[in-house]
Amino acid sequence: MTDTLLFMNEYQRFTDKTAQYPMGMVYVTLGMIGELGELRDKMNMEPASKEEEEDLLYEAGDVFWYIARACQEMGFSLHYVISAAQGAGDDGVTKPPSMMPIENKWSEICRLAENVKKFVRDGKDVSPDSAFPALVSATKMVLSLCQISNIHYLDAMSANMKKLSSRLERGVIKGSGDRR
Repeated sequence: MTDTLLFMNEYQRFTDKTAQYPMGMVYVTLGMIGELGELRDKMNMEPASKEEEEDLLYEAGDVFWYIARACQEMGFSLHYVISAAQGAGDDGVTKPPSMMPIENKWSEICRLAENVKKFVRDGKDVSPDSAFPALVSATKMVLSLCQISNIHYLDAMSANMKKLSSRLERGVIKGSGDRR
């Protein structure tokens, strides 16, 4: 196993320790969409300080946390979804994330929100088959945003683990505010 695969498996298991939420996939989907929006909003501003650059890293980490939780809820490995988002050529070499305009990736994510809405309304489960394309699109989006911001996705996950471990130790895992 590669170090990257081991780390992603560790990260996905870590999210189990910090997952304190109701309604499973409903919460995860809403959180993922909200955090993607926050990351996109923060990217529209030119980082003027080290703190603002750190905020981008933490927001990207938050998105990966929700993606990891969605993977867990649907029975996927985080590595599998990230690998699908990155794609690979015939030579087996991973390609950089698509630089397609970010707005073009929202449609699959919105379809997942629609499926979750139907789950709430009708009590029908969100199927892994319908969730997978949305998770890949969300992952492509955050990988693209990371690339634009010169953030390595593993650094974002590592920063997220450090931040959430601190919150867990201090008993402030729940609540609002980036700097609690």
